[in-house]
Amino acid sequence: MRILIANEGRQGAGGVETYLSSLVPHLESRGHAVALLYANPSSETGPTRVVTNEAWSVSDLGLDEAIAAVRGWHPDVCFSHNMGRLDVDGRLATSWPTFKMMHGYFGTCVSGHKAFAFPSPEPCTRVCGIGCLAYYLPRHCGQLRAGLMMEQYAWARRQQDLFGEYADDLRLLVLGEIANVVGGFDVRLVASGDHIAKVQPQCATSLIK
Repeated sequence: MRILIANEGRQGAGGVETYLSSLVPHLESRGHAVALLYANPSSETGPTRVVTNEAWSVSDLGLDEAIAAVRGWHPDVCFSHNMGRLDVDGRLATSWPTFKMMHGYFGTCVSGHKAFAFPSPEPCTRVCGIGCLAYYLPRHCGQLRAGLMMEQYAWARRQQDLFGEYADDLRLLVLGEIANVVGGFDVRLVASGDHIAKVQPQCATSLIK
């Protein structure tokens, strides 16, 4: 399988870069070809680097040229992670089967904190929508800046619009393969109907109808 990984950066100090830098060699050892499309400049530095044979920077090349380079690589699937530039995810999702691994409350919370900070810290169980704007400033959901609140709300709505564009049954196939290569913990995938027949040959983990 030819797997394109998409992420904001190739190098960084976060958990996502650590995860991807560990995942890539496992996938390659099982015979998969892995490439990386990242949004930030190639000059960006950090303690952890995601190493792939092929990699393209959207910042350096521009989105059109970067997507053209990816197209020439002929990926089977795209595995997208943190991506502040939603135009990148949008292009990927309309060009290849793309599944998303959320590493935060992106698109499900305006600030991404999923909690109220005032008058005391409290988890938020609201569904992200326009009504959240009435709580954002009084309950200190994020920074006390109305302009930033509106920017974050607009971004969250754009991310929500992409939810329906990400792959569904394909996600189960690739997650099953990733569960196989990472190992060391029990992973249970929830599937139903035709999804089970598609996933079982690829997956060594448990399936629950």
